[in-house]
Amino acid sequence: HEYTHILQFQHTPWLVQQANSALGGLLFSQFPTLPIDITLALPDLLTSVPSYLTEGLACYTETKFSGGGRMVEGNHDMERRMAFAAGTVPTYDQIYGRYTLEWPMGGYEYTWGSAFVAHLVEKHGEKAPGEILKQYGLLPYLGFDNAVWRVTGESAQSIYADMCAALGKRYGQTLEQWKQRTSDEARRLEKPRDITTSGRYHRHPVWQSDGTLLYAEAARNKSSVIYADKLDGSERTAILNQGSRSAVSVARDPNLIYMERDTSESTRGLTSYRDLFVYDQKKKERRRLTHQARVFAPMVSPDGTRIVGMTQNGGKAGLAIFDQNGKRLRQWLFDQNAYQFGNPVWSPDGQRIAVAVWHAGTRDMWLVNAETGVMEPLWRDLAVDIYPSWTPDGRGLVFASDRQHGIFNLYAADIATRRMRQLTDVPGGAFDPAVSPDGKQIAFANYTGRGYDIQVIPFSGVASPQNIPLRRPGPAPQFSKVPPAPIAGITPYNSFSTMLPSTWFPLLSQDENGNAMYLYTFWQDLLREQSLMVMNGYGFGSGRFNYGFNYGNSSMALPWSISAFEFPNVGRYPLIFDQDDPEGIHWTNRWQWRKTAGLSFQWPGMRFPVFEPPPISGDNWTFGVRGETVEDYALEVNAAEIPEKYRSQWDGQPRLTPVNKGLLSPVWTADTPGLYPSAFVQWQRAEAFRRPYDYAPLQGQ
Repeated sequence: HEYTHILQFQHTPWLVQQANSALGGLLFSQFPTLPIDITLALPDLLTSVPSYLTEGLACYTETKFSGGGRMVEGNHDMERRMAFAAGTVPTYDQIYGRYTLEWPMGGYEYTWGSAFVAHLVEKHGEKAPGEILKQYGLLPYLGFDNAVWRVTGESAQSIYADMCAALGKRYGQTLEQWKQRTSDEARRLEKPRDITTSGRYHRHPVWQSDGTLLYAEAARNKSSVIYADKLDGSERTAILNQGSRSAVSVARDPNLIYMERDTSESTRGLTSYRDLFVYDQKKKERRRLTHQARVFAPMVSPDGTRIVGMTQNGGKAGLAIFDQNGKRLRQWLFDQNAYQFGNPVWSPDGQRIAVAVWHAGTRDMWLVNAETGVMEPLWRDLAVDIYPSWTPDGRGLVFASDRQHGIFNLYAADIATRRMRQLTDVPGGAFDPAVSPDGKQIAFANYTGRGYDIQVIPFSGVASPQNIPLRRPGPAPQFSKVPPAPIAGITPYNSFSTMLPSTWFPLLSQDENGNAMYLYTFWQDLLREQSLMVMNGYGFGSGRFNYGFNYGNSSMALPWSISAFEFPNVGRYPLIFDQDDPEGIHWTNRWQWRKTAGLSFQWPGMRFPVFEPPPISGDNWTFGVRGETVEDYALEVNAAEIPEKYRSQWDGQPRLTPVNKGLLSPVWTADTPGLYPSAFVQWQRAEAFRRPYDYAPLQGQ
């Protein structure tokens, strides 16, 4: 997927390619290496292809060249199917934007972009998306629609409309088949009871021992809030802000809630980690149990003494078991290209673990011996089976599967007989089943055109009147009980080894004697520990050199930055011949020579990029000193523009005091010549780092 984006950036005209070779990828780069404040000052050459084509093509290639991908998995298909059912199919202008006000509040460039590319390939051949990128790169000035027309002979709008018509027909047939199913089993299915009805995001229900139901609710780009609902009509209670969107787990003690959280902040966001945490509802305290464990989807054992979770380590993926304090007890790892694991859950007796395993192109339910790690697939077929939940008697599993018409519904399987029965029949998708402690109810997340809501259905056990046999289990995989050997040749990171200029480019400017040329370069290492901007200039008429640099270092406990500049600066200046005569004040250009130097430190320590604000969260302080000298050296006066009655008073030097003399701010700039030393403290406060986003038109309005 990401490699496809790299190839997309290379579709530029030949002359631009040569310029990029010399200037460090300056022109027509969707993700330019240039700092944003420089690119904003350039002409509008940094145009980019609409994201629905770039992301759609990346989704297409990730599917074509891998065993999975978003073109074949069920979520995108489900979102599109239910958008047609609810009449909320986005318009062509909406798929240009990443965010909308209504559900799903964005992601259209993936959901609908992948469908657009699939339809484009089906209609015009597999080379069409890449050819559109090529044609757009050759003549970007003519616009994207022109490139689409040159390749396909039609507009992008007509291709999208044709795609919607084809999808509408297919999804219409699927939904009609769903409505017309009249099997005895479908009629016997229990009708769900709504727990939430507002849609958007309600996921991961889990029961406490007293029958209270916990579930997660979230808005887009925000972490989940865990709510407790007694299901008796009383007001639900918000327990905690989870800090992620993953499932939580409760122990025998209902006051303890186990979860995973992102702990990447300890590495300044350069390395991704997830760790185990436990939240005590009585004490209102959250405690961290592991450190950089890379553990996902934790599930506490019925007796509360062990925690199982998915883990990744050195190119391997598997399961790990921890004690209640986060100590790793055992771990089983496999080649992550051969095995992937999802949502492990303990059996009621704590001896086995049910887990969804992807292996050899299928995702099925497997059982793992909690002591030996021996794994056994319950069945192997082409259906995608996910989110297992044990029945309290340990006889069976309830899980989500797309084995009927590609729609995820809930099924119950008897482990002894390997037979199953269907529990729900929804047109969208049913996920996250959780069997109640008494075995009489199942809570789950149901997807509709509004989003995910929590529902509950009665449950009478795993007995299967359908009597559907499942395929025989395949052979158990080979596994290792210890982590892989460390990779040889690891050395400490040296930022100087990658401290190379990423961009360099010339800019024309002027001083008092005419044209001047500046050369900018920008340096930064891969992990952004060091960054350097250097500017050198020369005035062809004045014969004068000027310079500037800004160096930042964030590899230490306190990031620091040092800068120095020497450059000409022009400003408006009044020649006052007669204060009382409107024609007696003549404005001209005053050239000053400025020299500045500064040193600053940041606390708390975080990256200190030269050209962009640090991604602060919470309070951030910057302390610094700065010195500036200002020297007048030229007035740019055209004597012919001075009123004739005052022209004789002009002898090349100003005679009278300016109207507004004095300094503006010692920290930033000064007008009056002299030396201005200063010290400053800057305070910043932010709740969290958020990506800037735009809103697409809502239903054309």
